Formats: sequence, structure tokens, C-alpha cells
Amino acid sequence: MKLKLPAENRIFYIIVFTTLIIAALLIFFYIIHRASNLLPANIKPVIALDEFGIPKDSLTRSEGEINKNETFSKLLYGLEVPANTVQRILSKTAEEMPSNQFKAGMKYISYYTKKEPVKLNYLVFTFDIKKSLIIELNDTVKVSVKIEKEEIVRRTVGLSIHGSLFATLDSLKINENLALELANNIYESQIDFHQLREGDTFKVIYDEININSKPYKIGTIYAAVVNHRNEDYYAFHFVQDNTDEYYDLQANLLRSGFLKAPLSFVRISSHFTYHRMHPILGYSRPHLGTDYAAPAGTPVMSIGDGTVIAASRNGEAGNFIRIKHNSVYQTQYNHLSRYAKGIKKGAAVKKKQIIGYVGMTGLATGPHLDYRLWKNGKLINPLKEKFPSGIPLDKKYKQTFLEQKDKLEKELNSIKIGNSI
Repeated sequence: MKLKLPAENRIFYIIVFTTLIIAALLIFFYIIHRASNLLPANIKPVIALDEFGIPKDSLTRSEGEINKNETFSKLLYGLEVPANTVQRILSKTAEEMPSNQFKAGMKYISYYTKKEPVKLNYLVFTFDIKKSLIIELNDTVKVSVKIEKEEIVRRTVGLSIHGSLFATLDSLKINENLALELANNIYESQIDFHQLREGDTFKVIYDEININSKPYKIGTIYAAVVNHRNEDYYAFHFVQDNTDEYYDLQANLLRSGFLKAPLSFVRISSHFTYHRMHPILGYSRPHLGTDYAAPAGTPVMSIGDGTVIAASRNGEAGNFIRIKHNSVYQTQYNHLSRYAKGIKKGAAVKKKQIIGYVGMTGLATGPHLDYRLWKNGKLINPLKEKFPSGIPLDKKYKQTFLEQKDKLEKELNSIKIGNSI
């Protein structure tokens, strides 16, 4: 059925109808325009950002690695950063990127515009999984540092060594830094970790610090017991006068005046013996020291405080250092490639101080350290020597320590070998 309009009003209705259609279209296009370009001030368009907060859809991301002998400025020029901008970057990053932090192998990420002319907009350097340096290169140079949040997870571990220590840790997916902390900081005077053998066991209660669910470092080690050669070595963490220390079951300080070994955890290649076939001379003779196989240049530490009584070259020993620690102990370090700065006859040294570096001077078939220990003028096997224990805990703290120790000891004893939680 057709709608009949009075002839005299037909023009009027056509004009009104046309006006409404045009108005509707204008409103529709206005809404579309506002939605795409003129969003209200309190509504912002969603922009996809990467882990560093940098827009990832509008930029091209490229990853690189610092080359050997490459400097910061050389890298920037290679990325086609203008000379005046390079100077501003070097100035603004001097504190966060000192020359000793800029090393070969360090990772970086560059972000370039997709539209012509292509230019560098951002540069990110990752120091480790925790810290990143972000440089923004737009109208001005802006520098910021991103620090990832740490997550502390309390863990317990019980393991028995099968093969090597590190292979055992790897099989249980345990951070190898746990063993290094135990060896170099807690049991440094009680156990030579080079001597750990098949069947020795560990039980440890500790904090693992994670970043983005990935292991970052070892936190506080609360308690540990290492069974080595069928003997238990306990260690309990306790804070005395704002100082973190470790004590045994009887509240004796584990840290003594001497290290058990002069190198961080490395392999022993030859033991103290009165009968050894010499690898060069070809006949049997005493070897009254301990050889540590290590790459040339590995730092060698003094096992305790003392005075250097010799630092020179000797035929078979090569470059060597001899230290008098007290009226009882002296040590000697042979086949060094070179001496540390300031090491000479008469120099005072401290426990853990680097005195030289592994080499193969003198009579040696490869780089290693020949370490020797005298006790009351007689050469002895350093691996069997039990150095004097440390100072007992202050009496005013003993009851608190014992209560804390009893709880941790029960928890240690409840840990099953082969478990990692």
C-alpha cells in the first residue's frame, strides 16, 4: 500500500525526511571519527608493550652482543647514532654504565622505527636477569633502569653425591651456587670440597631468590649438615651483634683463621704422597704438597693472615710465594704465572687475599698450583689438617642460639636424601 501525502505538503515532508537521513549519517560518521581519533581524555588507546615497557608493534626489535675490545662509543657509532647524541648518551649513562660494566658478551637490544627514515629509538642493555638499562632516543636522551622484583622461596635439599658434585646438583635441578656458598663461605675451614666423594651427603635449608620464577641467587642458608667420610659437619646460621656467622652443634664459630684450600672449588690432580711417579722426571719421589688443576690465570688466595717471607723464582717451583702465618703454620704456592700487585717479601697479607695466579712456571706439564703446608717446621698433608676452631658464641646469646639450633636440627634430620623442595 502506498502512502498518499497531500500534494500541498509533499515538498515539506520530502525536505524533512532528507534532513533526517543526512543528520543520521552525520551522527554515524561523527561517532566513528570520535572512536578512532578523538577518544575522550580519560580513555587511552591500548598499546602493546614488551617486557621493558617499549611499544613493540610500531618498532623493529633486534638483539645483539658486545664484541671483544668493543667500546660503548664504538658500539653507538656502529648503530649510526649521531656524534652529538653519542656524547649525551655517554654523559647520562656514566654512572649506570661504567667502563668496567661494559664487557664482551653483554647482551643488548636495539629498537628502530619501521617508517622511513629508519632511526634508532631505544637501546636496552641487560646486565643480568634482574637489571636492565633503557636508553630512549627521541627528541631528548632519557635513561632509566629497570630492576626486577625478587621473590624469596624457602627450600630444603637432601642429596647424595653420584659422580661429580655438580652433576648431582644438575640432575636434581639445584642451583650450583649453593655448593659454592657452602664450600667458599660456610665450610671454608672445615671441609675441602675438592675431596668430596661418591656417597657423601648434603642436607641444606636455605632461601632461593628467584626473578620471574627463574633462579637468580642463593639467599640465607639457615642450616646444613654435610656427611663427609662418615663424619657429620653441622652449620647453623646465627646473627650476633648484627654479624651473620655459622656455628657448629656446640656453638663454636665455624670460621677460623685459615681456609681449607687456596683456590675456589677446582679439581685436585695430585695428592700429598711420599711415593709419586714424577710426570717429567720419570721416576718415583715424594710429592709433599697438593696439586690443584686449574686454568692459567686462576686467582690464588692466601689461606690465612700472615707475612710474605719469599716471593721469587726457584728452578722446580717456578714463581712461588711463601707465607708465615704464625709460629705454627707456613704455606707455599708454586708454579705461579705472576704475582698479585703488592706481593713481595715483607708484605702483610690477609686471609682470602689474592696473592698470585695459576701458571706452569718451573717443572710443570700444565697449569696448576702446587700448594704446601708446614706445621711446626714439618711438611704435612693440608687435606688432613684440622685447623683450630673459632671463638665460641658469646654466652649471652647461647640460649637463644640453642633454641634456634634445636628447631633447625630437627628440620635437617627430617629431610630425606634425594629430595629437593
